[in-house]
Amino acid sequence: MSARPVLTARITAGAAARGLTLTYLTEGLSWSTDYTAVVAPDGGRVSLTGWASVQNDTGVAMDAARLRLVAGEVNRAMGTQPMAKAPRTMMMAEARGAAADAALPVREAQGAVHVYTLPGAQTLAAGERKQVALLGPVEVPVSETLLSLGHPQVFGPAPGDQAPDHPQVRLSFDNKSLVAGGLPLPGGVVRAYRTASDGQPLFAGSDRISDTPDGGRVIVTLGRAFDVTVKREQTAFKRLDAQGRNVEAAFKITVANGRAKPARVRIAEVLPGDWAITENSLVHERSGDRARWLVEVPGKGELVLTYKVRVLR
Repeated sequence: MSARPVLTARITAGAAARGLTLTYLTEGLSWSTDYTAVVAPDGGRVSLTGWASVQNDTGVAMDAARLRLVAGEVNRAMGTQPMAKAPRTMMMAEARGAAADAALPVREAQGAVHVYTLPGAQTLAAGERKQVALLGPVEVPVSETLLSLGHPQVFGPAPGDQAPDHPQVRLSFDNKSLVAGGLPLPGGVVRAYRTASDGQPLFAGSDRISDTPDGGRVIVTLGRAFDVTVKREQTAFKRLDAQGRNVEAAFKITVANGRAKPARVRIAEVLPGDWAITENSLVHERSGDRARWLVEVPGKGELVLTYKVRVLR
């Protein structure tokens, strides 16, 4: 018996061996991804940096280890011994490596996953959590949009006085080969910062993104807009048959912008059943169960959107 994890092996060889490499799976190694996105003053770009946080919970120290981080879903069959759920991303290690340098990891696609080989040798004490550079900084063009998602009451009269909605603030960008060889982004937490007038960074919000392949779209929800409100009001309701299965309802949406500069707001109404917009003050776009409008509201102004919808339940 030993107080520390020990591997004991009995090996039979016909001749003296000059060297032996033993490969095995172990529990307790995991990693996660964190991103920092610094928004440019004009709001049109972010400087994106990625970090890998490596956790050693094996109970033993790793000295001069060669680390490879695997990004993706790797299935592991459960054995007869009780075992915690395997992390979404796993880590492989080899106890040999060269001297460390400041280079970023080398990425390569292996089957259905991406493997990041960390440069040089890494030392991880038992229980240690270590952060290593994974990406960037990379300049990324972004767009900022405010999103207000509504679920209008169409199968009956709606309450007259509803509280206004503060739309979500979203940063989005297309992940299109921003560096040589492509830029797949392992899922993780993105923390965004803006720069104050005195040059100091201000935390703007954070969100978790999923694994995003090169060419995919990344959307980061930062929070809700303080100075922009969206108020919805049902202005008419009518049953078109005795059973109330075929109905018609009209709505008024008022978007108010309290800040000095214009605001782009995406209005999305989730509509049930078989529906059709029969009238609207601005042309809508249909996407699945949603009717969508993209409007621009002048600074210190407001915009009124009206529409009528017919729904068959």
